[in-house]
Amino acid sequence: MENNLLNEVKCVSCKKWTDGSKTHCSHCNTILEATKFENERQERHENYVIDVMLVKIKPTDNVVVVGIKKVLQTIQIIYMAILSFILWIIAMLPG
Repeated sequence: MENNLLNEVKCVSCKKWTDGSKTHCSHCNTILEATKFENERQERHENYVIDVMLVKIKPTDNVVVVGIKKVLQTIQIIYMAILSFILWIIAMLPG
C-alpha cells in the first residue's frame, strides 16, 4: 500500500490522485504531466544536433576536390580538438 501512495500523482485536469506509473489518468484519461515532460525532454534530446562548421562536400565535387576537402575537414577537426584541450587546461588552472 505504501509503495502505491509514493507512485501517485495528481491529475491537473480532474485534480484526483492516480497511479504515477501510468501515462494517462485513470479517472479522466488525460495525459499526466510527468509523461508530457518526459516526452518533451525525449523529443528535445532526439532533435539535438551539433552543427560544426566544416568544409562541405557536395555530391557534384570530383574525386580530387573530395579528397582535398576531406583533408581540410581532418585538419579542422584536429584544430578544434587541440583548441578544446587548451581551453580545458586553462579552465583547470584556477581549480
